[in-house]
Amino acid sequence: MRVLVRRGSLRGILQLAQRLFFAAAILLLGYCGWVVGDAWIFQQRESRVLQRLQEKQPKAGAGSLLRPATSTPGPAVITASGLIGRIEIPRLGLSAMVVEGTSTRTLRRAVGHIRGTALP
Repeated sequence: MRVLVRRGSLRGILQLAQRLFFAAAILLLGYCGWVVGDAWIFQQRESRVLQRLQEKQPKAGAGSLLRPATSTPGPAVITASGLIGRIEIPRLGLSAMVVEGTSTRTLRRAVGHIRGTALP
């Protein structure tokens, strides 16, 4: 069986397909930009929060005389936002915040930690 298509209608179909693909490309690039921007903003905000938490903690040598020699460090405190800390791999040039949770939103923004497992 042979299908006959007029040249004019074929040109119109191809132009429509071209416009649809162009619109889809623009939408996908916008989505990628939004995801990258959202992750960057989240990383910066959590980095500032971690910096403030580190500034509030006393230095290691300051209170060492007041603590008994047999004391063991307690569990790490996880903030209300779920911030645990930062992981850095200098050889790879990687630095990322670690937060509590494994939801899609959490993993899109930062490194996730599974609840109930040991802290890094």
